[in-house]
Amino acid sequence: NLLPTLTSSEVIVLSAFLEKCPRLHTLQLQPKMPPLPVKQIRSAAELDLSGRSLNVLDALVMAPMVKGSHTRVLKLGLNRLTQTPPDLTNQSWFRHEEYDEMPTGLDALLEAVHLNGHMEILDISSNLIGPHGAKAVATAIQDHHTLHTLDVSRNAIGAAGMRWIAEAISGE
Repeated sequence: NLLPTLTSSEVIVLSAFLEKCPRLHTLQLQPKMPPLPVKQIRSAAELDLSGRSLNVLDALVMAPMVKGSHTRVLKLGLNRLTQTPPDLTNQSWFRHEEYDEMPTGLDALLEAVHLNGHMEILDISSNLIGPHGAKAVATAIQDHHTLHTLDVSRNAIGAAGMRWIAEAISGE
């Protein structure tokens, strides 16, 4: 995880902070941890975060950095973008089945991809996004003119998810 020792409320505050501070270069979160390379993430043409065990909270922090970036390639395969960390599993305000309108980390990242405008390659394979995630992907890629490669394999999106993505790609 990028943020292994932050609480859920700290991550939400951090996400809002990053949204409001576009010129921030690095952010030291803990004394003995490497700083979060905010400027590097925002300026990277290719960002490969595959297989890093990123979860919902990590995705919420990443979203403002991706939105304000010129990232063309974003690889997030083999992560846990829909997995709620243990400190949130018992929080009723965070349960997706109770609050479908509450954005997940995946929703926040996909909104950032939609607003990015430079994205050419998006890999969110092996994140178990399911049909809800497929619908969010479809919304993010609809009318996205630069995206030419999308990997949503190994995500259990089902027939409905495939249909939503196909309709978004074809412009229907």
